[in-house]
Amino acid sequence: MRLLSGGAGFLRGCIAGLVLGGLMGVPRPAGAETTDRIIAFVNDEIITEGDVKAQMSALLEQADHQVPDRTKAQELRQAVIQHLIEERLIVQEARRMGLAVSSEEVQDRLRAIQQRSGTPEVYAKMLREANLTEEQLKKKLREQLLAQKAVTQEIRAKISISPLELSRARTASPQPAEAGEELRAYHVLVRVSDNRTPEEAQALAAHLQEQLLNGADVNTQASRDAKTPGVEGSVIGWVHRGQLLPEIDQVLFGLKEGGVSPPIQTHLGSHVVKVIERRRISAADVAAVDERLQQQLYQAKFLKAMEEWLQSLRRHAYIRVVDGAPEASGG
Repeated sequence: MRLLSGGAGFLRGCIAGLVLGGLMGVPRPAGAETTDRIIAFVNDEIITEGDVKAQMSALLEQADHQVPDRTKAQELRQAVIQHLIEERLIVQEARRMGLAVSSEEVQDRLRAIQQRSGTPEVYAKMLREANLTEEQLKKKLREQLLAQKAVTQEIRAKISISPLELSRARTASPQPAEAGEELRAYHVLVRVSDNRTPEEAQALAAHLQEQLLNGADVNTQASRDAKTPGVEGSVIGWVHRGQLLPEIDQVLFGLKEGGVSPPIQTHLGSHVVKVIERRRISAADVAAVDERLQQQLYQAKFLKAMEEWLQSLRRHAYIRVVDGAPEASGG
């Protein structure tokens, strides 16, 4: 089990404010001989039992104190250890890259925490329960900011979504892609073939039109039509003007909801359509869909790039886990 999918775990944990989560009423374990026990080596730094327990407590705090069973607790512990290793690797890489955090940046982040605490008394209580001094908190915040800068420079700044990628996502999405009117419809085609003349196809289409006018269920109708050779019936939608054959498009968008067309002749044969549902799509609706699709595309690229970056950092690092599954190390 990985903590929130590797790179995402670090971002949603350390960078997204897991340190603050750890300050929210979670006491740090007592007993120096226990909390100082080394759990893992990450290059020239260590992860201690205190680090692991504090992180687990913060996660349980965020999960409304739901205590997992023994198996899940062990899985959570291993995930936390992996998360802390990733955290160390990114902070170390940030330093190697020569990134720096000013005292003013740290102070701004500290002020934000103090403001969210509400009162100085609540803030002081949180520090006591987390067994942190304000200077220790500042050190953690400095590391968070360092990691943010490294991720921004190595990952975020290199991700872009092209118009072609967005266009393909729109095509694959069931959500509206254009402003205007869209509709769902039942469409049946009676094909012309060697065994069916155009006149016979039109006559059969007129019979199917009558059934739809008399209230035939479209799903039942589609199942029945599928049993007739050369007849194809199905529900289509959501579609907008210009997506269908011009002959069908012109008739279909002229129908009211529930309306059924007379037979429509095209080079394929005779068609009948029934409007099931209509809706208006505003430019704001389309913009909201585009924003959601862009976020999904960005997130997928971000997670992939983050995982690859972390794997590279691991390959070039010395990592030894004393507690938990053996950890491969580079170098």
